[in-house]
Amino acid sequence: MNILVCEDNLIQAQALTSHLQTFDYIQRVDVVTTGEEMISVVLEKNDITALFLDIDLPGMNGLEAYGILKMQGCDIPAILITGLRPAASDTYHLGIVDVVEKPYLTPRLEEALKKLRLHIEHQNFIQAGGVYVPVITDELALLSPKDILFFEAGARELKVHTLHNTFEAKYIPLKIYEKYLRNQGFVFSHRAYLVNTRKIKYIDHTDIHFIGDFQHVASVAEDKLSILKKILQRINISPI
Repeated sequence: MNILVCEDNLIQAQALTSHLQTFDYIQRVDVVTTGEEMISVVLEKNDITALFLDIDLPGMNGLEAYGILKMQGCDIPAILITGLRPAASDTYHLGIVDVVEKPYLTPRLEEALKKLRLHIEHQNFIQAGGVYVPVITDELALLSPKDILFFEAGARELKVHTLHNTFEAKYIPLKIYEKYLRNQGFVFSHRAYLVNTRKIKYIDHTDIHFIGDFQHVASVAEDKLSILKKILQRINISPI
């Protein structure tokens, strides 16, 4: 998760940021101090997972700024952390996940984070057409198809590559994953690689590069190259 905190009180912003950074599932926490700046950063970065925002801000207040983002199609979940208790109708209309009143204790913030994670997981599940991908390691992980870049089959192992992790999966063959995920945009690029075409950035000769990922590269076989390029052109991705 990449979180953007919108809070004009820098002491409170630092305290919130320090606490959020203790969770291993939160990759980055940025801070802005005005509603206008929040809008600008969200539209520019395009990788914000969630917002923590105050209402009482200089200039445009937090709810107004969040409403503008909604009107511009940015459906990013938000938690209000504020000393001003807003009307329930206002927060419901905007889709605010939770409202944490200042001053708050750590357990209350963690409760809000739990609600946020459940909300994001539910949204991912709906956006993926109600599909989770089972990945068995030492435990069972349920991944959203949109989080998977590609599967890589080795002689004795199967690796599942996501943007931030690689899972060494057991028991489920690559062909089973292909049948399960073919309607989610996954195709064989090679007998040992099953790729998510919706995450491909470009193809360089026989290497497939993925959006947002600079480490993992999949391979494409010569007999699969023309088919894969046609698929990418159909979904408006330039193969080269």
